[in-house]
Amino acid sequence: MKESNKKPNIQDAFIMAALVIVISLVVDFSNMGFLDIAIVVLGLIWIIMTVWRWLRK
Repeated sequence: MKESNKKPNIQDAFIMAALVIVISLVVDFSNMGFLDIAIVVLGLIWIIMTVWRWLRK
């Protein structure tokens, strides 16, 4: 699948911003449990993969 647009997808940027906001609201950084760590790690992986996909284009 070849995408014609070279610019970052604005929808991905909005999803990323919403993800960061949700993570900051849901995760209790002062008392992190396993679920909190899993949420943060999954969010970071998604953000890194999205940025990497933008840079590859």
